[in-house]
Amino acid sequence: MIGRLLESSKLVCSLGEYGAFYLTHLLANEIYFRRMHSPYRERYLRAAQTFTAEFAAQVTSEAGFTAYCDSTPSNILIAQELSDALPNARFILVLRHYSGVLQSLERSYASGYEWAGATIAERAILWSSHYAHAAHLPPERTIAISYDAVCHDPGSTISEFRAELTQLALGEVSLDLSVLATSHATHTPRPTIGQKGPNGETLLRSMPSFDAKAWNSVEQAVADTYVHVIDNALELLFGSRYAAPTSEMADQRNLHQ
Repeated sequence: MIGRLLESSKLVCSLGEYGAFYLTHLLANEIYFRRMHSPYRERYLRAAQTFTAEFAAQVTSEAGFTAYCDSTPSNILIAQELSDALPNARFILVLRHYSGVLQSLERSYASGYEWAGATIAERAILWSSHYAHAAHLPPERTIAISYDAVCHDPGSTISEFRAELTQLALGEVSLDLSVLATSHATHTPRPTIGQKGPNGETLLRSMPSFDAKAWNSVEQAVADTYVHVIDNALELLFGSRYAAPTSEMADQRNLHQ
């Protein structure tokens, strides 16, 4: 959702979920090259990483844009590598409370995505293992935005995000809010924070980011075992930018602390 919003700017080239940075900085070495013993392995990987960045810049320039957006979720796993390799890059970190993510992963697993985890514990570990890398993003080049806040109060949250984006990008960045009226889910379309008004304008409205009725104390207790370290770390790093999705959830969470 945030990627589509960024890509609505006339300055930004959409790479979608490009995936090539994740492939060349992590996946290629872990899955394939780790077992190979060529004296040119490291040289090849560095060349592949360089080409990945150059290709993204090339297609951006050819299309007449000044920047590109790569929305690959797994990029968070190479936060340090990207920060070092791309000194001019800006990072948008979307923070979502573990409760909503675990529910989303449950739906993904039911749809056949085994990587999403078969149990609460597996999903909690997945959430923690990804957000643990948030600490490696350069603070001076990073905007953190709460998914739960966007859903709760989209108008104010996105307005603040636009202001920070303009400052971080060192110039005015126009965004087309109409993209928020379209569901970008991979399966059945879901509710959106945007809807078309009577005069064609885009109206923003709140929507739930978490199903409190589908969350119980047993699930909370299991999740706590695996998320509490990163949960607390995100609070320390990002303060109110990382928050529970509902007041009921916040009360329940405080009881467990």
